[in-house]
Amino acid sequence: MGDIEPTRGYCGIWRRHASDAPCSAACLGAPGHADYDCRVGRTPSGEKARLEAAGRLVIDVAHDLKNIFHVISGYAAYLVEDLAGSPTQRGMAAQIAKISASATGLIGELLEQALPNPSETRLTDVGKAVADARGLLEPLMTGSVSLRMRIADQACWAKVDCFRVRQVLLNLCVNARDAIGGRAGAIEISCQPVGDDHPERTLFGAQRAVRSDALATGGTLTAGTPYVAIAVEDDGIGMNQALLDKAFEPLFSTKHQGRGTGLGLGIVQGLVRDTGGAYAVTSRPGAGTRFSVYWPLVADPA
Repeated sequence: MGDIEPTRGYCGIWRRHASDAPCSAACLGAPGHADYDCRVGRTPSGEKARLEAAGRLVIDVAHDLKNIFHVISGYAAYLVEDLAGSPTQRGMAAQIAKISASATGLIGELLEQALPNPSETRLTDVGKAVADARGLLEPLMTGSVSLRMRIADQACWAKVDCFRVRQVLLNLCVNARDAIGGRAGAIEISCQPVGDDHPERTLFGAQRAVRSDALATGGTLTAGTPYVAIAVEDDGIGMNQALLDKAFEPLFSTKHQGRGTGLGLGIVQGLVRDTGGAYAVTSRPGAGTRFSVYWPLVADPA
């Protein structure tokens, strides 16, 4: 491969040079400098075009998947009618129809968020969104892992769309299931309002209590502001503080090679941050992990 002229004006870490000149030897040797980016001419405008093309491809694939799930739902509905005399098979067909319909809805919401100029975030009854996610979460559980839910009786509205609530739950429940491993265990999902006197507020900021278990937090809970909290708690292997401190790092995973991407908690962290929420994780080796997510409560839109 012959020599390629370095990109003029920008280096791989997007530092603008004082003059419109190729990267100098000093620049090439600077910490964090991406030498490969400099030599192949990967400019900010080129990177933007590449990401836009990838985004269009994802949208096209999502449209195709939505159509496929529509077809699956249709055939499953026919099976439900034809299997009236076979309760077991009829129940399986009904479950296929239900999950396919849920997948169609999820993809539709993904497309709505991905397309240009999305509408403002809608208000969501977080408790209802959690309850509605049961049908998506239960198939992810192995036969030895049970899933329980405790949801407050009152509506808990927050400015976060139900698609993001389900994304958070999916990632946390998969992590919890894998933490339990192949043995029998339980995952409990709860949804409740959190006031100023709630004990979980002591996990944050100046109120942070001295604890014997591992703790990680992100964001803050403002005094005088009520929140809705969803929590996913498992009785898996748990983590010590050193391990929990690394848990949100991209590509970090404690799972065997090929079983995890190490992106799950990073995705949750980004979703919570982008929706104005906060999170707290408590864990203890051999005793399991509890991951709580908080969003400010808003008035009932009705």
